[in-house]
Amino acid sequence: MNELPGALGVADSVDASSAANRPSSSDLYDAIATQIERETVLINHRLTWTLQLNGFLFATLGFLGGRDLTDVALLTLVHTLIPITGFFVSLAGALGVCAAQSQISYLTKRWEAWLTEDARPRPFGSKRGSYLIGILPCLLPPAVLMLVWATLCIIRSVHL
Repeated sequence: MNELPGALGVADSVDASSAANRPSSSDLYDAIATQIERETVLINHRLTWTLQLNGFLFATLGFLGGRDLTDVALLTLVHTLIPITGFFVSLAGALGVCAAQSQISYLTKRWEAWLTEDARPRPFGSKRGSYLIGILPCLLPPAVLMLVWATLCIIRSVHL
């Protein structure tokens, strides 16, 4: 069987031959916990950038949108380009969070396959309700912002 190394430097498949080549449970625990922490930090950075850029775009929209705009280029910028930019910034933030959550899911599966008997606490939440409750604050802000920007695009395009 050909095996490719996974993100942890060990084979993704778990069979008898790969178990002999597997690092110690302590090394696996440390590697998985470190990778999950890394993904959590990435989620934090991605959400921070998403929210900061959206804040800047809303401030720009508020500053320019309150003026009597007669210039067609400026009117197009305010009513179309800023909301479209906001939508795609929010989409990129949501996709970044989904990518990190996908990696955390992968790491969780590796944990369950390799370290089920380990007495140390899991470096991730329960797969039941607490996992979903924990992921909502990561996914809701970009999703809501996408909805707001899309709504602004539609409303403003109808009124032009």
